[in-house]
Amino acid sequence: MYEAEVQRGLAWLKSTEAAQAFAPDLDRVQLDILRMEFPWSCVLGQAIAPADIDGTGYESSGYWRVALSSFNPSTEDDEFMITHGFRTDFGGEYGPLTEAWREALTADRAAS
Repeated sequence: MYEAEVQRGLAWLKSTEAAQAFAPDLDRVQLDILRMEFPWSCVLGQAIAPADIDGTGYESSGYWRVALSSFNPSTEDDEFMITHGFRTDFGGEYGPLTEAWREALTADRAAS
């Protein structure tokens, strides 16, 4: 359901552009607590939070927004967030989005 969007988001997070801006660490994403509807446990909340924040609590919830807005204000737009699988359209279900991210990250880790 969200496979294309998630692949676009994963490619963007692995891009030189994103790496130079805020160095997301996809290895920090804990798949067992991944929940795309919560900013502290979504892909961005876990991958972008500072190293001393484990991404499992509310304290990490603002880092993804700060990192993205400092990088490029347009990345905070709803359209970017939706087309890159970081959030659903209004009224969309987060369960399938979370599962698409789990599958994509699992496959990416297996390929590495």
